[in-house]
Amino acid sequence: MTENLSPDASTPVAVTPSATTGAEPEVVSAEFSFTATIAQLLPLRRFSGTLTPVHVDPRYVVVLEIERVEASAGALAPGRRAFAIHSPSRLLGGDASAQVGRRRDFVITWSRQGEREWFSGLRAR
Repeated sequence: MTENLSPDASTPVAVTPSATTGAEPEVVSAEFSFTATIAQLLPLRRFSGTLTPVHVDPRYVVVLEIERVEASAGALAPGRRAFAIHSPSRLLGGDASAQVGRRRDFVITWSRQGEREWFSGLRAR
């Protein structure tokens, strides 16, 4: 693994070499911290709008009002954003519905491979 720079050219990121030399671009990843207020929690089937998937088996949506991003994270910026998650209680702990309206700190992983970018691993601190 080597060190590279994130989209804002100031945050070190991990670079994972591809398994087949030259066949695919390297995967570049970085973790970013942000502060957000939990605006809404609901089952995925009840949501309509733009989603950012952060889990391979999403079943719920958490809508966050992002207030502050620690470093530029490409497409992650202050504002309202809906994330497709697996479980509100895994993300927020205990009675997740009681967290609506509460401000929390979060960490998310941003990755890029060639032209493809995605977020994963959303977790609350």
